[in-house]
Amino acid sequence: MQVNRKKLILTVIIIIVIIAAILIGLAVYKAQDNGATGYYYEFEYDDNLITQSVRVYDGSGEIQSDYYLYYDGQIITTTKADKAVLTIVRVDLKDHQELEMAFRSDPDTKYKVVHKDER
Repeated sequence: MQVNRKKLILTVIIIIVIIAAILIGLAVYKAQDNGATGYYYEFEYDDNLITQSVRVYDGSGEIQSDYYLYYDGQIITTTKADKAVLTIVRVDLKDHQELEMAFRSDPDTKYKVVHKDER
């Protein structure tokens, strides 16, 4: 039985296009998946009612340390441990603002940080 060469070439091209589309779709999905790869924060008001404690986690729930937090391009707090203390006067996190974070080891690379409920 002789296979039609044009049909075979067309079938191979269609299969390659489908595989490429699937791979591109997966790459775009992973790039936009903030819950799995992004950072989020939780906060609680301290007893003094002037400050709030902020903890930043990565997408897999690991607490982060040794970072700077930014809001509107300005550093609002920094930490060397796992908890940052932020005054309410600088930023009150009750409105769940979007923050940026940069690690001390690479201060030029900033990451988007959202409130846990917003991710």
